[in-house]
Amino acid sequence: MSKCRIINSRFRRRFIKAPETKTTRPTSDIVKQSLFNTLIHRFQIDFFEFCVFDCFAGSGSLGFEAISLGCQLGIFIEKDSIAINCLNENVKILGIEKFAKIKHSKIEQISDKYFLNLSNQFKNILVFMDPPYKEKNLLLTQFERFKNIFATKNWIIVIETGEDLFKDTEFLVHKVNFGNTFINVFKNF
Repeated sequence: MSKCRIINSRFRRRFIKAPETKTTRPTSDIVKQSLFNTLIHRFQIDFFEFCVFDCFAGSGSLGFEAISLGCQLGIFIEKDSIAINCLNENVKILGIEKFAKIKHSKIEQISDKYFLNLSNQFKNILVFMDPPYKEKNLLLTQFERFKNIFATKNWIIVIETGEDLFKDTEFLVHKVNFGNTFINVFKNF
């Protein structure tokens, strides 16, 4: 297994394991730093007030950053068994068992009720979606689904893709690309 680094706050400079599979691709430090700088400084996000869902989690790097910055609950969703083992190890490495829940499943097989029940105590929801780049249709379907599931909450949805999929979309508040990595931030409040 390879390693990636937490770059912010409580777990700053700590390393976590990254699964070495064909379907996982850890977000680079430069992309991650840019994204979290945007969330913190441009959008003034107070992570203590958010529940985070790290979908297509892989190593869990984005969700662990959010927990490091104060999120009280992180839900990591992943279908790959090797990545699930890595996620479990990373939770132990960071000692955050009470802040992290890991769900071994395909995202499309998880009920809406599951997401609502876990997010009930939070007004603010942060969703990271970083699927394999070839999963465009699944990504777009899940994006629409999350907008509906969390319609009564304040939400931010961050999507990483391998191409520019979103043009003049409602709720799109930030877009940046780093080579062939495109980051889109959607916000409803």
